[in-house]
Order: sequence, then structure tokens, then C-alpha cells
Amino acid sequence: MTARRRAARVALLVAIGLGVISPAQAAEGTTGDFTDVRAYWSTYGVTQEVQDELIEKFVRTGKVDALDGAAAPVATSTITRSGATERVETFNDGSIRVSSFEKPSSLGRTTGVKPLAATNLSGCSVTSGSGFVTYKNCLVSSGDGFRYMSFRATYEKYSGAYAKILSTGSPSTSSNYGTMTYPTRSLYRPNSTATQDAVAKYVSEWTSYNGASSETCYTSLWLTKSGQASVGTS
Repeated sequence: MTARRRAARVALLVAIGLGVISPAQAAEGTTGDFTDVRAYWSTYGVTQEVQDELIEKFVRTGKVDALDGAAAPVATSTITRSGATERVETFNDGSIRVSSFEKPSSLGRTTGVKPLAATNLSGCSVTSGSGFVTYKNCLVSSGDGFRYMSFRATYEKYSGAYAKILSTGSPSTSSNYGTMTYPTRSLYRPNSTATQDAVAKYVSEWTSYNGASSETCYTSLWLTKSGQASVGTS
């Protein structure tokens, strides 16, 4: 057994002892050794050394900075991956939080209104007509390796009028090493104005398995009067 595998085994046993994960999870193998979390971090370039430090911190404290709503990121980058625009926030301890918004598979054509560039949406369908563009069933999501929350939204932008959110739905959550409540819509302001964005915000409560850590999690869609969309996590 290598030193790294021994360290992972020790972290797993400590996690069970502290109640951060359950024995049943450990028996599964796929999540008991933090495989899912490591795979998520690796996707976004978190090094093996930093991953080891984060797992040790999580086992010891029940949190990493990305799980702390009061922590501020020290760096932010935007990437396009798998047909989505993703904002990657990196925190002081190296943990990450990722928010994602689908891009339209087709930008379409319209009169008087230009559809959003592909860097702003991904995967959702687009229809257009004289003076309007509709973005339908677009996936809005955020995650940090331990928690994931998403919903879908439909909205329109116009020529000569302010953009608005038409509907939201299909909220979903998943979590490693904890539980999340079913997400509910906590704020819905569908119409943008000259001075205020439209917004749809969902909320879920995350609790670690030992109950030592908990956090209120948010995922939201913000829409400017011109139809520029972004995703929020607070």
C-alpha cells in the first residue's frame, strides 16, 4: 500500500469515526474514498496535493472554504466546457465552487434583437420572432464537489422592452457526505426594470452526516434589462 493510499485509508477511517460519512458509504467504495469529489476537483485542475489537504481538512472540520457561505473567493475564471459557460471560483484553501449556465444550441435569427452570444448560455433551445428572443428550458446550476443544485429557466429579451423570466422549474440537488433538502424558490422577481435585474433564486439546506456542519445554499438566475444572464450562489 502506497503512502498516499494509506493516507486516504486513514482519512476514511477518521471520517467514519467522526460521522462525516457513514459506514455504508465507505462500503460503497465509489464515494467512501472521496472518489467522486476528487474526480470533480480534477476536472477543474485541482492538484492531487491540494486535494489531499482539502480532504484532510474536511475530515477534521467538516468543511472546506467552498462550503462556507461567508468565505470569499480569491480568484475567479470563466471557461466554456461541455456546451456550458462555467464560472470557477477558487478559495484560499484551494477548494472551488462552479456555477454554470447552458448556451443555446442554436442562436437563431430575429428582427431588432440579437440573441446572446454562445458564452452566455448552453444547451437550451432558442426561438425568435419580430423583436424578441426566447431561451427555453435552460439549465442553471452550481456545485463544489460536495454539493450540487440546479433548476431550469425560460426567459425572453426584447427590442424596445425589458427582458423577463417567463418560468422556472425542475429543481434538483445532490450531495456527497451529507444531505440537502429539496430546493424551493425563495425569490422570484420575473420582470427586469431600468434599475433592477430580474431574478429567480432557489434555496436548499445542506447538513453534514455528523450534523457538525450546515449551510444554506443558493443558486440563482439574474437577468439584466437587456437580457444578459448570469448565475449567483448567494
